Amino acid sequence: MKLAKYTWGEERGIDSWSYVKCVAQPLLWHTCHEQLGTNASFVPMEDNAPVHHSISTKARREEEGIEKVDWPANSPDFNPIEF
Repeated sequence: MKLAKYTWGEERGIDSWSYVKCVAQPLLWHTCHEQLGTNASFVPMEDNAPVHHSISTKARREEEGIEKVDWPANSPDFNPIEF
């Protein structure tokens, strides 16, 4: 399979299915389960990218038993470094 090369500004991104299958399941959620094994209060934080809060991603995350921090759309209080 040949991957297409995208250039900056083409307005293309990753869809929810690709995010879950290629990023979240094999990498992110696996690491979350490892962290939860050592720290029961561990909660991952994702930004407001559409794939992070889509209905299908939320459903799969719930099946995995992983909760995440709700991230407001614009909150300088959560980013004190960025004034």
